[in-house]
Amino acid sequence: MKSVKVVSILGKNQVSQIASAERGELVTFVGIINGNKCGWMTGERFPEVLKHIVKNTNCSVRNPILLIADNHESHVNIASVRCCKENGIVLSIPPHTSHKLQPLDVGVFGPFKSYCSIAFNDWLTSHPGKTLSVKHIPQLTKLAYLRAFTASNIVNSFSKPGIWPLNRLEFLDEDFSSKNIPPKSNQSETELGEETENDEHVSLKDSDTGNVLDSDIPIQLTVLVRPYPKAEERKQKCKRRTGGSKIYTDTPEKDKLEEIEKEKLLKKPKSISRNLFGKKPI
Repeated sequence: MKSVKVVSILGKNQVSQIASAERGELVTFVGIINGNKCGWMTGERFPEVLKHIVKNTNCSVRNPILLIADNHESHVNIASVRCCKENGIVLSIPPHTSHKLQPLDVGVFGPFKSYCSIAFNDWLTSHPGKTLSVKHIPQLTKLAYLRAFTASNIVNSFSKPGIWPLNRLEFLDEDFSSKNIPPKSNQSETELGEETENDEHVSLKDSDTGNVLDSDIPIQLTVLVRPYPKAEERKQKCKRRTGGSKIYTDTPEKDKLEEIEKEKLLKKPKSISRNLFGKKPI
């Protein structure tokens, strides 16, 4: 967690802040919220979360619900998709849109992280020399969780993306426009703009007589159009799923996940044999 801001004497160059001595363990949360009446999660645990949702929403194939989740591996594995398919849960979100469409990201997890930082900082200040460990997490995050997961934050989280109440006009065209890319040369946009503006008022001379031509004559300028610079290729540490928007509970996507699961099961015994006997199976 990031350290909170502290108040210091004006002019002091170095300001100390108490922090945990060790990085410790990674702790993740799963938050489940529904929009009306009617996390670092793993593939083994997520079906249990789905069963909890089914129990409390009474969803079914005839009474389906939409579950807004990102495209994390734990959410789109075959066990989770089968559970959703059997219980009328539509699992989908367009890629790269969780910062706009996922309610928890929009208005709940941000305040929660801020409150956690304050709680952790207060504990370290009150216990100098001690290390914050995983056993302190439930107690310290209790107040932060209750403070962040309030009714007002939850309502605003669904309202801001236009999910509930439904508002298709929540996003403007500017939200989908590409970012401005700076010019390729070393000159700034301001300098280029000034040069273009000055070029429009350049006085022209007749090559034969040397007389200055009328400055009111419109001048057509030729603008050099450069292509957008290409970004350097990123080094991917792991393979990621690619593609457009998908509804993972649809039959074609479900069949693909089943094929992936079968391939994993076929490869798994081979890896175990190598570990046990130190060579490939016969």
